[in-house]
Formats: sequence, C-alpha cells, structure tokens
Amino acid sequence: MLEIKLLTLTLTLIFCFPTMAFCSNRPDQRIQRKLAQPCINQTLTQLEKLSKWDAQLKFLFLCRNHGVMPKGLRSQIPKNIVQSNYGKRLQIRFDRKILATSISDIYTKKYNTIKRIASLKMKLRENFGLSGFSIEQTQTKLDRIVRRKTSEIRKRLFKKLDNLMNDKKQAIAEKSKRK
Repeated sequence: MLEIKLLTLTLTLIFCFPTMAFCSNRPDQRIQRKLAQPCINQTLTQLEKLSKWDAQLKFLFLCRNHGVMPKGLRSQIPKNIVQSNYGKRLQIRFDRKILATSISDIYTKKYNTIKRIASLKMKLRENFGLSGFSIEQTQTKLDRIVRRKTSEIRKRLFKKLDNLMNDKKQAIAEKSKRK
C-alpha cells in the first residue's frame, strides 16, 4: 500500500513538474549555431560571389545578344588594318572570342563557388550537427541578404549596358550621316 502511494506520488510529481529531461534542446541549437557562425559567414561570402558571377554572366550574354562589346574586353588592332573590311571582320571575330572566353571563365568561377557552398553545407551538417531544415532556413536568410547587397551591382551593370547601346546607336547614326 505504501509502495503504491509512493509510486503515484512520484508519477504525479513527474507529470506535474517536468524536469529538464522533458524540455527541448533549444539551448543546444543556439550553441551549435554560435559554433557554426564562421562557416555560415563563409557561406555568405560565397553566395555573394555567386550572385556577382550570375549578374556578370547576364550582362555578358546581353552584350553578346545585342552585338555590343564592353570597353574592357575590346581588342586592339592597328588602325590601318581596322579600316579595311578584312580588319573589321578580324576585330569582330577577336571580340567574339574574347567575350566567349570571359563567359567561359565566369562559368568556371561559378562552378567552383557552387562546389564550395556545397562543401560548406556538408560541413555544417557533419561537423556542427545542424539539421537539413535549419541549414535551408539559414540559406534562405542568406539569400535575402545577398539579394539586397548585389542589387546595386546589377543596376550598375545594366546602366553600363544602356550606355554601350547608346554609344552603338550614336556610332551607327554618325556612319549614316557620313554616307
């Protein structure tokens, strides 16, 4: 009889006043998050690089599609050769090759950045014990931060594209006036 009363008393105490064993492991997650913060910061920098490479690729593709060459990628051919038809074709061919090479280089950089981001995610999961859901949550937060940071870069690139398009229109207008 005494044993039953003790058993019921302990059970009521356990259910009415839960111990720390029944609480969630929220502080453990906070500690893991603090330990993982350097890795998360590295992921942020890699995501910024990835966003910059994407904006640069879009800019170069638009330049290629509109037939405009960025000033930094233009080839330098001697003036006496450029004035002939062969020289013009040669310069256009070299400009296209330079543009294709730079696009290829940026694709390589983008691929390497994606690999680094994947390895950092694996590091977060394996070394710091973060769950897939928490990693994806942090990824979406970082994506929002990156979008805000790189919006100015995109604006600058599209402003450059507009300037190049205006220069091309002016050059065409000048050529038509000469003839």
